[in-house]
Amino acid sequence: MKGFEDTLKPGASVGEIQGARDEVQKTRDDLVKESQDIAKDRTEAVNKATDEFNKAVDDIPNDATVSQALNSLRDDAANVKSALEGLRADLKCPTS
Repeated sequence: MKGFEDTLKPGASVGEIQGARDEVQKTRDDLVKESQDIAKDRTEAVNKATDEFNKAVDDIPNDATVSQALNSLRDDAANVKSALEGLRADLKCPTS
């Protein structure tokens, strides 16, 4: 998530944000695979937050500036981060 947070800066391109989104998706997929039945409610929260984040990124028009979408993306990224932290806490995983 840290890499994505660093991407949410004025001047970042939509392509950079989409690449960072792909990393968030991979992190989610890896955690879901590892968690399986453990902390199912937390896993569902991560899935929901990630899906909402993906939709927010997909909804950015190609001609939009990052600053036009920045506040919404930060909120969605914060929701993903919070859900991931909750899952990590339940799984007793170290934070990165």
